[in-house]
Amino acid sequence: MDFPDISKASVEDWNPILGALCHALDLGRPVLLKKHRNDLAHFSHTAFTEADFMEPIAFDKLTIEIFPEKGDQSSQVQRGR
Repeated sequence: MDFPDISKASVEDWNPILGALCHALDLGRPVLLKKHRNDLAHFSHTAFTEADFMEPIAFDKLTIEIFPEKGDQSSQVQRGR
C-alpha cells in the first residue's frame, strides 16, 4: 500500500496508517510501541511479532517498511513467514 505523505520524520502519524493497513489486510491491530516508532525513524522499517498482537495471527511477523520513491516518501507493507 502506498501512503505518499508519510516519511521517517512523521512516525508519530503511524497510528491511523497502521489501522488502515490492518483493516485492508483483515488483521487485528498490533500494539505500536516506542520500539516500533524508533525503528521506523532510524531504520525505515519495523516488525510486529505475534507478541505485539492481541489476537492470534497466522504468520510469523508483519513487517512495515518506508520506501522513498522519486523524491516522495511512501510505505509498503509485507507479511513474512
